[in-house]
This record gives sequence, structure tokens and C-alpha cells, in this order.
Amino acid sequence: MERVFRTLHSDEVQAAAAVAKQCFPGNEIVLDYIMDEFTDMFSNARWKPKHFVAEVDKKIVGFAGWNYSWAAYDTAEISLVGILPEYRNQGLGSELLKHLFMDIRIKMKCAEHVLVSTNRITMFTRLGFRTVCRIRSRLNGESELMVGSISLGCGL
Repeated sequence: MERVFRTLHSDEVQAAAAVAKQCFPGNEIVLDYIMDEFTDMFSNARWKPKHFVAEVDKKIVGFAGWNYSWAAYDTAEISLVGILPEYRNQGLGSELLKHLFMDIRIKMKCAEHVLVSTNRITMFTRLGFRTVCRIRSRLNGESELMVGSISLGCGL
């Protein structure tokens, strides 16, 4: 099984969106947000999101993205992470996030804070995120979300 982690290409937006639909079924607000994020990546905006994909045997099976935070110059925010259900619990999400972290460190030079809101509390804790707070989300079917933070430090 060949696994590849790389930047999303403009001609793959629809394939990544199809993965998102399976990761977040029936959640139109999230799906609209994801499509905006994928499209914005290839726009002329000054602060564009950056998305990565996970491939298994040349098939896109997951995605993850980040952008600069509006809150502080040394802060990045992870937008969404999705792995097709049949490929979960194989380390793909963690590996995809490691590629995303490397990109944040290269682009930002100093990433004192990387924020995420997620219901994948165990995975992000295992990657080194600390819980800032926990909230209830109606968007995720009343699930509990962790707002987490990790410092990637300065320099490579």
C-alpha cells in the first residue's frame, strides 16, 4: 500500500470535496466551509488557506488544512481534517498533520500557537496538543469539542 502526503492541487478540489462529503455527511455548514477553503487556496487572496491530501494507492483518502489566525501574528489555525471512514485508525491523519505542521513552521518561521477545535481529542492530545477548553457543538451532533493548542516553536 503506497501512502503519499502532499499539497492539494487545483484540479483535485472536487475529489477532495467528495472525501469531505463522506467525512461530514449531511453537515451542509461544514461542507460549504470546506468548499470555500478549497477554493480560496487557489484564489488571489493575500492570506490563503493551505490544504494537504493523503493518498493511498493514488486515491485521495483524506485532507487537512491550515491558515494564519486573525487573532495573532504567531498563531495558525487548523481548519478541518478528514479521513475516509474505511481508512481511519491507520495513522493517516497523524501523518497528514505532521506534514501540515512542517509547512506551518516553514511559512510562519515562528509558530508559537497552532489552534484546533476538534472532536478527535485523543489524536490531537497524542500529537502534543494541550486542552485550552472544552465546548459543546451543535454542528457536530451535540458532541464535545476540545479547543487545543500546541507550540511548534521558531526555526527549523
